[in-house]
Amino acid sequence: MNVILYSEDNFVWTSMQEIIPGLVDCWKEVSKRRGEEVLLLNLDADDLKSHMPSLLKCQNLIVTSFNIKISNAVVLIREKLGVDARIHFHLHGLASVGCWPLFEFGMGRLLKKSDVFYSTCKRDAVAFKLTFENARCEIVPFHSSTIKSSKRVKSDVTTFVYVGRLAEQKNLHQLLWVCALVNKEHSNLKYRLKLFGKGDDLGSPNMDIPPIDYLNFLKKEIEDLNLKNVSLEGFVERNKLDQWIIENEHVFISPSLHSDENFGIAALKSLMAGSTAILSDWGGHTDFKSEFKNAVSLISVKEGSYGPCLDPLELKNAIVDKLENYSINSISTDNYSFERVVSKYEEILSQQDRGSTEDLMRSTLSIDVQSKRNKLIGKRQCHCFESYSDEMAQDFFRAYGMSDQIVRSEISGELAPWVKDSGFVDPHKGKVENIKRNELLTNGWIY
Repeated sequence: MNVILYSEDNFVWTSMQEIIPGLVDCWKEVSKRRGEEVLLLNLDADDLKSHMPSLLKCQNLIVTSFNIKISNAVVLIREKLGVDARIHFHLHGLASVGCWPLFEFGMGRLLKKSDVFYSTCKRDAVAFKLTFENARCEIVPFHSSTIKSSKRVKSDVTTFVYVGRLAEQKNLHQLLWVCALVNKEHSNLKYRLKLFGKGDDLGSPNMDIPPIDYLNFLKKEIEDLNLKNVSLEGFVERNKLDQWIIENEHVFISPSLHSDENFGIAALKSLMAGSTAILSDWGGHTDFKSEFKNAVSLISVKEGSYGPCLDPLELKNAIVDKLENYSINSISTDNYSFERVVSKYEEILSQQDRGSTEDLMRSTLSIDVQSKRNKLIGKRQCHCFESYSDEMAQDFFRAYGMSDQIVRSEISGELAPWVKDSGFVDPHKGKVENIKRNELLTNGWIY
């Protein structure tokens, strides 16, 4: 008996409205192929007591997302009912914060070496090892049914496309600034940038940095920089947007520095449709380079005194290169197909034995993150780091791709539009004071 735990509480993130049902479909198909019974429990509606006979027979307990309802269900099944089921746990964004919610909500203490954890990219798996060195972590990507069209519409100029939340951590304010640099220095190169999505009003909750009405910030930046070739397209219903991605030639672009950018489903859809991409070398983006080769240009993520950042010069050069050397993506892959992903889960299940029943050994770093969170906690439950300069956070940033500092021999001296020598508020990093001149370079705030 395989029991799948499911909740729509995490659907506040639009991508999860696609990802979580997709995971459910995969595990139901795995159970079908293996001839095993499967029970889908919607913890928003189902009464666990009415399913006791099935729960007592459970051999694989599949956790498709995490919240307090799911944690309570796992505690009930594993501890109170004493069911010796192997947990299959999809991490989503937990690895980049030391998995503290697992322990805060109660199920972390019940985890065993025999349980299996699922990351969607290599760097998320590296981040997960900062919490449990001896845990079993499998890398299985999300699947996509996006196909290539033989009749894609080619626009009169190159079209760059961003699809996702209009959120401070997505670093779109730097993208707009860099577009202004391109327009000024390469006025002969014509292009447009379309931004699809809506705001999330979250800011940087791990750092307790409040949102700044980011949508209006972007609108003002577009106006102030005279970016007539940039448009905010708003939220477009998924099916319509997916069809547009398939039918229209474009270059996908995402300079995201989001703390849990563990995959990139929008980028994947564009790549599978035959587009090329410019992506931050961060989290899940990195794996697309090995899969789609030269179709993906990665922008290195640098270490600043205020956490991860991009060099505006490197981002500008990548955009110019796409404009001067435009190409389509001829690479096809089935590694993200439903069939391939299901087969991967099936392979993992077929290889497993009962394994060790030893408790997982939690790292000191993870314990310290939870301890700090409990000291910092206020209105925002996610607050677990003091700032982007917090030394604890740097370990997770490095796991996700942050490397050496920005080093340049030539600097134009042009500051990002929101930067002031006397101090300023960065949309992503929050309040900045007493900044040294060299820090403007190493944090990506000067061109």
